[in-house]
Amino acid sequence: MLKPIPAIVVAAVAGGGYYFLSNYEVKREETRIVIARRDGEPIGSPLANRPPLTDPHRLTLRLATFNPGPLDRMKLGSPLIASHLATLIRDFDVVAIQGLHGPNQGLVRDLIRHVNAAGGNYDFAVGPEVGAESIESYTAILFDAGRIDIDRSTVRTVDDPAGRLTHRPLMALFRARGPAPDEAFTFLLVNIQVDPARVEMELDLLDDVHAAARASHPDEDDVILLGNFQTDGSRSGQLARIPTLAWAAANTVSMTRGAGLVDNIVFDRRATTELTGRGGVVDLVRRLNLSIDEAATVSEHMPVWVEASVFEGGQSGRIAADEPNHLR
Repeated sequence: MLKPIPAIVVAAVAGGGYYFLSNYEVKREETRIVIARRDGEPIGSPLANRPPLTDPHRLTLRLATFNPGPLDRMKLGSPLIASHLATLIRDFDVVAIQGLHGPNQGLVRDLIRHVNAAGGNYDFAVGPEVGAESIESYTAILFDAGRIDIDRSTVRTVDDPAGRLTHRPLMALFRARGPAPDEAFTFLLVNIQVDPARVEMELDLLDDVHAAARASHPDEDDVILLGNFQTDGSRSGQLARIPTLAWAAANTVSMTRGAGLVDNIVFDRRATTELTGRGGVVDLVRRLNLSIDEAATVSEHMPVWVEASVFEGGQSGRIAADEPNHLR
């Protein structure tokens, strides 16, 4: 059945196409075709404030989703909670965050300040509507700029003209630092926050969100949906119609009090061969040495994570192949 939401595909492609043609050109360099900015600056080239590469000998990345919400200024104003959240975020190289409550970027900037208080180089991406529109909550993607590059031109929220999604998914394109650019793992993250009051309807739209993300970056096969799906994957709506999609976490819980599994990472098991098979859910009680009640005060949700190689295809010099990835 056709649904109104596929208009997001058209909007993403049309808007992205105009931006692309205005700002980029396709060039042939000897045996390969590359995309470069029309001003001559290659995608992902160092900016003036780009931090040095962090831990160059570590050949893996840790990708995570974490919903510490509702996270507002009052909650983040607790030094203890802020410290615990910063500790958890620093465990990962890139984290999709849900549940941020505030009218502008001030909250996420304060969160980043706490994360970097120990000397880190974390940065963030939010949708263009944050601070420009009247909003009460939003999502963000936090990342260690010493480990990962972001293409800022790709940061956007999926357009939903019909207003079917309470929280418009945030997406951005990233590349691992360390390997040569043509060997580095590139991936498109899509941050999902399903409304608990509209679970069935919104789950049935996520296949269109996935299609819109793929259409906006047709040359990127590593499209990863991560966030709060309000399901353990056993009922995944129309996403189940994409047979190659896999859910990273299964047979476990992501709620601090053990209520169930609602947070997850969804990837294409054939395309995203960079995942190593390592991952899981971070137990806040053990990680932070807290009681269950204390841990729940920090967050009702626990981070879910996966590990990936910094190399495209999983190893240096390898091109991603159409083969299964056995991460569950």
